[in-house]
Amino acid sequence: MSTREPRPSRRSKPMKRRSSSCKKGGFASITARKAYPSEQIGVSIKEVDGRATITEILDDSIFIDSGLKVGDILLSLNGQSTRDAFLSDLIASGNGAEDKVTMVVRQAGAESGLQKSPSKRTSLSSNPNELEVEKEKDQDVGIRFKVHDNKLMVSKILRGSVFQDTDLKVGDLVSKVNEMDFYSYADADYALKIANKRGPSVKLQLRQRN
Repeated sequence: MSTREPRPSRRSKPMKRRSSSCKKGGFASITARKAYPSEQIGVSIKEVDGRATITEILDDSIFIDSGLKVGDILLSLNGQSTRDAFLSDLIASGNGAEDKVTMVVRQAGAESGLQKSPSKRTSLSSNPNELEVEKEKDQDVGIRFKVHDNKLMVSKILRGSVFQDTDLKVGDLVSKVNEMDFYSYADADYALKIANKRGPSVKLQLRQRN
């Protein structure tokens, strides 16, 4: 009577997490999938020097081996900017997501500023009609507006602008700057003041392009 050797247990190997990432010029969009809806993301996020910073990634985190690292600066979670929400609310929304969680981060050690722009900036907003990029408070965003047919229009994108390597183009019409509505009236100087003042990001909502 022949005997069969026991098959190796499939449980002997840890489950490999399904994750994906897209990295561009010091920024990364990292998506991790949950095994079940109530699974926690397993990431600690705290404010460090005014930035939402990844401070711990647990061994059983859905982001383990995803490319996310301690020290990365969180810019948005599931399309919601850290500028517009409390960290506790962002973490809760990640824990409450049913299927997957996406974080957009500036990777630890990545340089920023007007003089050094990434090869291609990724908008922090998931809305295709919005462009949102990181900037320092009171930093010149490096674009200029003018009024055209009573509409606010991008007239110039300066070299080294925070928008230099985005999809923003001269001639684009802007309806909102940092949630300030310029749809029914246009004031180029005031719009630039609003864009430069805020941090840690600046958001433009665009009208339909020609």
